[in-house]
Amino acid sequence: MTGPENRPTVTDPPVSGDPRGTGPVNLPVGLPIDAGSGSAAAPAPDFDAIYAEYFPFVWRCLRGLGVAESGLDDAAQDVFVVVHRRFAEFRGSSSIRTWLYGIVRNVASNHRRSLARKGHVLPLDREPPSLAPGPAEAAEHAEAAAFLERFLAELDAKKREVFMLR
Repeated sequence: MTGPENRPTVTDPPVSGDPRGTGPVNLPVGLPIDAGSGSAAAPAPDFDAIYAEYFPFVWRCLRGLGVAESGLDDAAQDVFVVVHRRFAEFRGSSSIRTWLYGIVRNVASNHRRSLARKGHVLPLDREPPSLAPGPAEAAEHAEAAAFLERFLAELDAKKREVFMLR
């Protein structure tokens, strides 16, 4: 694993390159060299800047790749946990957006696979709960109706009529 601290930097003055491509290459002084390609890498932005700039992109991609709305928060968090963990390994051979999309694809695939493995879990509703009476309310209503019928059966006819009118 090579991080930015392990990459060699050019501290010597630039040297003209050999026209045949076999000699040293012109490199600006003090830029980090990508050990894999031998080319100078641009200074990488920090994690906070990547998060702020690319979060909407990550969110849209996750939705487009079939992550359920109820799992978008978790999936986006997983993407940026991977980005944070592997940020030092980013070589710059592609754009940050392309690198992020590869991570997003893997995380989306893992979330879909996890959902399929667990069975179809119904997502939490974002709608307010139903106002229809539930089983407890239905039982209370039936109990109250039975009590009222017993009470009215005990009253004489005139009192029952007054009670019903009221």
